Amino acid sequence: MLYCVPVNALTSEDKLIYIALVVLLCINMVQGHFTGLAHDEAYYWVYSKYPAWGYFDHPPLTAPAVGAGYRLIPDELGVRLVFLVMLAASLLGMWRMTSRKDPKLFIVLVSSFALFQVVAILATTDTPLLFFATMFFLVMKRFLVR
Repeated sequence: MLYCVPVNALTSEDKLIYIALVVLLCINMVQGHFTGLAHDEAYYWVYSKYPAWGYFDHPPLTAPAVGAGYRLIPDELGVRLVFLVMLAASLLGMWRMTSRKDPKLFIVLVSSFALFQVVAILATTDTPLLFFATMFFLVMKRFLVR
């Protein structure tokens, strides 16, 4: 899926996208650190502290993702860490699905989507949905091209 490519094998367009994604990730990490938790995020944090099968109203990946990030960084950023990485990986997957002709246009379009700006720093169930949908379509495109 998102395989590693040697740095010297990257095109200038890919390098621009990688730089933009790293900048976006850093901005989102700073913003995620200084923004307080929303009510849903606090619930997901408690949900990750006390895992049980009885939480039937929330997707199963939310608690492990919050718990893994919180074990690495025990603050608001830790709660959101896995979700921030998933968003960056989703955007990279979207870039890989395009024809890769104009990276500046891709960056402008992605940064203009309100969904990406809201989802970027919140640990919500939308980010894993976006990530796995992007990975599904990326794998499906590779399957159909072969």
